[in-house]
Amino acid sequence: MSYSAAKWPMSLPRTGLIASIAICLASQVHASDTAGNVRSIRIALENVESAVSRLERDIENPVARSRYYPLEKRLIDARVYFDLQNFDKAAVLYLDATSNRQFKTHRQRVEILFRLGYCLYRLRNYLSARDYLNKVVAAGPSPSYSSALRYLIEIGLQARGNDGLKAAVARVEKVRNRSAETQYAYGKGLHRLGRPIESLRALNRIGDTSPLHAPAQYYIGVIRTELKQFKKAIKAFRNVVKSSTDKPDLMAVRELAHLALGRLHLELKDFSIAVDWYQEISRNSVHFPTALYEMTWAYVNHEKYDKALNALEVLILTVEDEELATRANILRGRLNIMLDRSDVAVDTYKGIVGQFAPLRKELDAFARTRGSVAKYFRWLLHKHADSLKLGAVLSDRAINWLKSDGNMKEVVTLFEDMSYQRRDVAESEEILTQLEQALKASNRVEIFPNLTSAWTNIMLTENTLVELSGQIIDARMRLTRGKHSTRLISLEKERLALRKVFAEVPRTTAQFQDRKSRVKSRYGDLRRDSFLLEQSLKSVRDEIAAMERWLQEIRFGSRKTNLNQKRRQRIVSSLQSEKSRLQAMVKELTALKAKIGYQTTSVGANDNVAKSEGSLRRKLLQVHSSQERLLDTLNIELSSKARLETQDLSALRERIIGNHTRLRKLLNQIDRAVDSKVADYKRQLIAERKLLVAYRRQVQAFDRDSDKIAKNIGEPLFKMAHRRLTDVVLEADLGLVDVAWQQKERESRKIQSLQEEQAKRLKKLQSTMKAVLAN
Repeated sequence: MSYSAAKWPMSLPRTGLIASIAICLASQVHASDTAGNVRSIRIALENVESAVSRLERDIENPVARSRYYPLEKRLIDARVYFDLQNFDKAAVLYLDATSNRQFKTHRQRVEILFRLGYCLYRLRNYLSARDYLNKVVAAGPSPSYSSALRYLIEIGLQARGNDGLKAAVARVEKVRNRSAETQYAYGKGLHRLGRPIESLRALNRIGDTSPLHAPAQYYIGVIRTELKQFKKAIKAFRNVVKSSTDKPDLMAVRELAHLALGRLHLELKDFSIAVDWYQEISRNSVHFPTALYEMTWAYVNHEKYDKALNALEVLILTVEDEELATRANILRGRLNIMLDRSDVAVDTYKGIVGQFAPLRKELDAFARTRGSVAKYFRWLLHKHADSLKLGAVLSDRAINWLKSDGNMKEVVTLFEDMSYQRRDVAESEEILTQLEQALKASNRVEIFPNLTSAWTNIMLTENTLVELSGQIIDARMRLTRGKHSTRLISLEKERLALRKVFAEVPRTTAQFQDRKSRVKSRYGDLRRDSFLLEQSLKSVRDEIAAMERWLQEIRFGSRKTNLNQKRRQRIVSSLQSEKSRLQAMVKELTALKAKIGYQTTSVGANDNVAKSEGSLRRKLLQVHSSQERLLDTLNIELSSKARLETQDLSALRERIIGNHTRLRKLLNQIDRAVDSKVADYKRQLIAERKLLVAYRRQVQAFDRDSDKIAKNIGEPLFKMAHRRLTDVVLEADLGLVDVAWQQKERESRKIQSLQEEQAKRLKKLQSTMKAVLAN
């Protein structure tokens, strides 16, 4: 709730105040007697004066009130987002709260630091999370102490080194009464530090009533397997399977236990039992393809080739992992050779060669290009800044193949993380720029809702005062009808013209909001146009991608064409030019969208339209004052009754000017409050800008480091991935040779059998001939 809403008198809500003034104006008395007009104006003015007094009380100290409960409001909002598991918004609000001066002495300081650390942990910002969780631990015993240690261990398990993990484990050892969660993390930490016996002891202390009993037993099974204690490992994994739960995370642990039991029995050559465990894994499980492939090997080792082949057929139809599908196809070919199904084996191996030979040719050509691997890693580094993905140096299939290798995937993930950081720094700089623009904008009061509400009420009240001032001039002009000078007539024409324009100025909050909406809708049309343009650019991107895939097929595939190398090179050059132009257009469109967004947010209180309305009010009041001075010179020519009415009208207009001055002072107070708050925000932005400069230097260091990593680590891994692909094609080629050799052997045996049969027949014929000749 904003301060203004909280402090407004209950007897007359703000909307009711403006409405009551509007009603008084709407019921203007048009009777001939001026006294009725005077009474009507006086009543409306008294309502306005009451409204001004309430505004003065409401904006008694805008600076102090605009800071009223900012920390508590931030913390309440942050807790709502935290409970909703919206950790990114919660983290932003908690970070803002921790920068408040009052936070150092806040009674829930440690708990808030823990929640902030937990939010950052869930957002995988482990370094920052560690900083805040360490502050919780450094504060000493608290309700969050044990949990903070738990997440420090979890962060240590994610890190490459063990320094932070060692410190967290050492602290946990000193805690006697640990929660099951902390005990579980402690056990995992001991295992990571190479202390398996202590890890087993810690994990075994988690009772079977705890939700973490099954995960702990699974970890025990893993440790027992590493220690070659297979029977004890099987017992631990069986304990996991016995646990019945519908929770998704524990269901995942059970599936892993089924997979582990299958592997253990496969290792122990209990093939039929291994198959049983593999079959326990659901078809909907992410582990189903792996279980099906390993189950196939259990059938092979058990010499049940038909069942192995059936399992492979199911796997090939369902698997999405290209590398696993390839291994399954190669095994399928071998099994068909063993089952003397040469035709199927040939089709299988030809399919593999046809599938991977073009990919091998592409990687062969890429590897021969000088600096290609470094170019690939630089592309990874800038990947997430490329909104239309126009800078790829390899086909999607080649990129996915390189990532399928475990070691290569780790390096690629590292570079993608750096790419995300580059993008985040760029986005942060853009946000800072937008905030700086907002703080400089004429409508910056809109940043503070409570002050915006007060500003709007002042503006609407000023409009009412101008309207009342005009009614007074109307009444005085009627009193002096027929005695007007040329100058007075000219001023009257100017006033009526200005009043016609002023009739469009908002008189109520609803009208003011409607005016804002109308202005913003124009920018909304521009946003829609920019969106349509963006979709058109994406369509062009898709056409370019299709052309590149066509060229890849021509260059590396089996497709025959009359396209010679020179013509192909011209097409490639033309496509590259189109991509460059497209990238330039995307850059211009991005800048345009940012400008539209800024202009959209610059609409509202004290914007250009509001300034124009303020200028109109001032002109009207100046014309009113000029007319009033000329009308005052005509008072001596009026009757005594008319002079008294004129004096009443003049007194009312003095009160209007006085109230207008009071409103101007309130606006000055609001301006000072806004300036004060903006100054605070600017100091925070300056601090953030300094941090961003440091982040920018770090990001720039990525460019230098990427070439080193690409040369020292990336190139060897690229060669391994390339060699692995060559091995796949070679194995398929060898499979074809095996099939051909098997067919040759079969034909040879057939020929030899025919020769032997022919020899027998010849021998029998010779025997018969000898017998005939002998007779």
